[in-house]
Amino acid sequence: MISFTLNGKTVQGKEGEYLLKVAEEHGVEIPTLCHHKALEPAGMCRLCTVEMHYGGRVRYVTACNYPIWEGMEIKTDTEGIHQIRKLIVELLYARCPDVDILKKLAEKYDIDEPRFSKEDDTCILCGLCTRICERMGNSAIGLTGRGVDMKVDTPFHIQTEVCLSCGACASVCPTGHINYEKIRDNISESDIVPIPSEYEMGLAGRKAVYVPYAQAVPNTPVIDRTKCVHFKTGGCQICAEFCGVNAIDHSQQDESIEVEVGSIILAPGADVYDPGLHDTYNYAQHPNVVTSMEFERILSASGPYGGHLIRPSDHIEPKKIAW
Repeated sequence: MISFTLNGKTVQGKEGEYLLKVAEEHGVEIPTLCHHKALEPAGMCRLCTVEMHYGGRVRYVTACNYPIWEGMEIKTDTEGIHQIRKLIVELLYARCPDVDILKKLAEKYDIDEPRFSKEDDTCILCGLCTRICERMGNSAIGLTGRGVDMKVDTPFHIQTEVCLSCGACASVCPTGHINYEKIRDNISESDIVPIPSEYEMGLAGRKAVYVPYAQAVPNTPVIDRTKCVHFKTGGCQICAEFCGVNAIDHSQQDESIEVEVGSIILAPGADVYDPGLHDTYNYAQHPNVVTSMEFERILSASGPYGGHLIRPSDHIEPKKIAW
């Protein structure tokens, strides 16, 4: 074990561990916008900058990708660090003034209005999306351009069939910048994500690893083999690598088991009627025509809209409802 000083206290961590991880394990919060435990740290956002004191000298290092070593002294909440993070947040806030997470950070660091010219962007160039895409074996997107012209894009700025529309990029994006409409042009409808949730009647999405519904028995996640990137390409397996209890086994097969129960609840045999097969209701063409089961999920407090009566097409409250 390696011992070092963190905010005046002696702490220990394993050799090779990064400062951000060790600090979190000891209850010290360090802000970051570009870190994800499934990816190698890159220090892109610089928001996790901390002070390192050694031999009478002070250095500023990024905690996410700085390995710990014996005898180092780290301070995470000095006035100098506060000013550095405030400037970083101010620059990002000017670039993306409408992003919620940056609004909260601006409030935390007492920034009412940035001193720099505001832009109309939602991407902070943290690189999480490109790194997760590379980690999954696709590299369909990357950082292109230089300086103020840098952006996340596909090679040669064209749609690519390399993109699996797996949704990994959107799942790690801290600002919600990823737009599925822009990346799915060459993807078949069956592969488009978010995957429609069967329980929510398609009104919300789910992931390839998911719990069918809140009171599911057993209440454990399942893997959708038809959507999982590993079963489609043989790659990825990030979920298995980072499962803390090693519960994921991609080689596991379905099996039928018998269980003893106190009672059995049977649903009388009846198929759900598909109104999209007929033109009478205009169901297939109009997203705001819903079935009774979809309407029940819309009204439910545990549903996709939290019980708020809004239209599926634009999430605006309807002025009138026709039955």
